[in-house]
Amino acid sequence: MAEGEDEARRSSRVRTLKQGRLVLEGKGGFGIDCRIVNLSAHGARLKLETPLTRSEAVDLIFLPENIRTPVKVIWQDGNLMGVEFSEPLTWLKNLT
Repeated sequence: MAEGEDEARRSSRVRTLKQGRLVLEGKGGFGIDCRIVNLSAHGARLKLETPLTRSEAVDLIFLPENIRTPVKVIWQDGNLMGVEFSEPLTWLKNLT
């Protein structure tokens, strides 16, 4: 994480051990299991089972709630990935 990056965040992150699934729209709805390492109203850090090639259209499904939201991949480093939600998660307080 770059120095000063915490100050630039729009909302604070919460550590979590939630399960999720990334769905790649461009690959026929192919899904990859992931762990949601931390979470905020605007984005999340994910740990993937296998590294992912960047994809234009990606959805994140929160499990076991089956809540699906579109995300934009901001960065990736091996099995770790940072994503930004297209809209802030107003229902986040119910998950954490």
